[in-house]
Amino acid sequence: MIGGDIIFNKFKLIILSLIITVIVFISLIAVEKTLVKYTPTAKAVYCIKDIKRKEQLNLNNFILKDVPITSVDINTVKSMDEIKGLYAKENIYANEVLNKNRIGSQSDVESYTLNKGEREMAITFENLADCVGGTIRKDDKIDIIFTLINNNNPLLCTTQTKLQGIRVLGAVDSTGKYIDPFDKNTPAVTLIIATKPEECHIIENLQRYGKIKALKVPDKDKAYPNIIIQNGIIK
Repeated sequence: MIGGDIIFNKFKLIILSLIITVIVFISLIAVEKTLVKYTPTAKAVYCIKDIKRKEQLNLNNFILKDVPITSVDINTVKSMDEIKGLYAKENIYANEVLNKNRIGSQSDVESYTLNKGEREMAITFENLADCVGGTIRKDDKIDIIFTLINNNNPLLCTTQTKLQGIRVLGAVDSTGKYIDPFDKNTPAVTLIIATKPEECHIIENLQRYGKIKALKVPDKDKAYPNIIIQNGIIK
């Protein structure tokens, strides 16, 4: 009888030890997760070498990598098959997650490329209303109008046409990502444009002492004589 009690007590000790071991193990896992913050990841195509605009994509310059899920969106390239035979629309740099808007067919790249004598410029708008609600996209054309408020006489306000038919190379959202041309919902806060060097200087100067607004030009619409409005009256 005494021998049976000893065996039973040993059995209880073994069970108790196992329970304590499991509890300690679970506690250690919980502490580890607390100490090391878990970041969800997703597979994405990652660039490992600088690539120049118009250069054909070489699969050896990319890897499929787990990246933070915050770096992935609808325009992220998620498979090597998606880049076969494509070209870089613009310079792509090492250590970047590849975006679909930055690559395309050879004809796409040619349409994105600057023409002789053109310069690429970024225009950022503080107010979405100044960019037609942020709906302007790649391949659109815009007119730039300018409003000058006379600080000496705030009631004296002049708005006039400054530039017409400027080509849009791309639209960028508030996070700095290029917007798909078919995306009609994401607001654009920055436009990448192609224009003449002197027009780049004009736009930069206008932003320094007044307010500019981009007007979307309908397809095949013709230029119009410059318009000057002062206090609601055509001059």
